Amino acid sequence: MDLGTSDQEQAWVELREMVGRILERLLETENERLICFLRFECNIPPREIVDAYPDRFSLTEVNNTVQRLTRRMRTDPEMQRVAETLRQNSIHFASLNAAERFDLKRESSMAEPCPLQEVDLLDYVTGVAMLEIQRSIEASPVCQQAAEALTDSVGPLLALLYRRTCPPTEMLVDYQEHLLRGGPELIVHRHVERCPLCRQELSVMQQMDSLPDADRGSFFRRLVEAILYIPGPLAQPVRGDTYRYQAPHVHLHISLHHHADMPRRWTVRGQVRSPQGLLIGDEVEGILLIPLSEGDEAEKQVEWSENRRTFAFTQVPAGLYQLRLLMTEEEIVIRKIMIGDTE
Repeated sequence: MDLGTSDQEQAWVELREMVGRILERLLETENERLICFLRFECNIPPREIVDAYPDRFSLTEVNNTVQRLTRRMRTDPEMQRVAETLRQNSIHFASLNAAERFDLKRESSMAEPCPLQEVDLLDYVTGVAMLEIQRSIEASPVCQQAAEALTDSVGPLLALLYRRTCPPTEMLVDYQEHLLRGGPELIVHRHVERCPLCRQELSVMQQMDSLPDADRGSFFRRLVEAILYIPGPLAQPVRGDTYRYQAPHVHLHISLHHHADMPRRWTVRGQVRSPQGLLIGDEVEGILLIPLSEGDEAEKQVEWSENRRTFAFTQVPAGLYQLRLLMTEEEIVIRKIMIGDTE
């Protein structure tokens, strides 16, 4: 299936339907279905799943289930054929060149296997790992290699699974305004009951409804999370390496550069590209870099190059941030970016 043609959107829909049929076969219990939905379709980390369902799941049960489902996806022939289709077409992944692969294997060939569980590697790949896990992986070549192997096998499926069953924003608007009736209303209602992302959108709509018409804006953006893909080994902020984040329709390439004369100040540079690699900075309406750590400075202002090929945030203090990319119909969110070392 060629996703680079004018039928790309239809091909995407067909692949999602195919994955849905495969999941019906792979998922054996109701608990597996719920955990699969929350972890792979909503990108909710295991600890937050337990927080949402404390009477239903323990952290051990969620971790074991996620690990079991990940292995099924990695070994299922049909699922891997879908992943290969995505790899060969519109979903591209940064990877090591041949020399880097050789060096990494040579360095790690005599080392112990990565001590982290696959569920921890998945958290890292999807950008929701806790800081200590992130640092452990970035300090270990063998764990970097394990994370890259996981990315190669299930990474193409993550964008396909993300919000796979969420209704379109237009349908959520109709649901919010009580315009749906019968079957469609029931389907959306049942979905919203278990989907934290759609509930978040509905909450935003309710807040918008309370604003005067002049303050609402002319449209509503769908919230979409961008997922981290690994550019290579030892991708530590102090090295100024490039990070790659992918949402279904947008790829973000972000690099962190340290100011030698100002130890705790950084420059964050980036490009916005289509899945086919084309620069689309002129389609961006705004970029926000929002500090998440207590005591950090206010939201930073973005600077664009003259032709909007590159954006930059300068004089950024070390800390934890969230980046939001405002498109016409979507708001792309990178939930957490660690800039520098806060210790």
